[in-house]
Amino acid sequence: MTNAIRLTKSDCIHHWVIEPAHKMVFRPAPSGNLLEGTFKRNGARSPGTCQKCGEVRVFHNRIPDSRQLT
Repeated sequence: MTNAIRLTKSDCIHHWVIEPAHKMVFRPAPSGNLLEGTFKRNGARSPGTCQKCGEVRVFHNRIPDSRQLT
């Protein structure tokens, strides 16, 4: 007998809210000083939060290139 594979931390049927790739996010400096850092776009990965259980996961973004838009 085999056990079922569990892909998430909970048994929630997730409803993900994912931040867009173009959203500007403040990233603190490595020194830990909250007054220093830079604003960067989410870029290749964006955080997402489940509206139902609050679980957080990082999603990979894929921005279409000009060939996909035609």
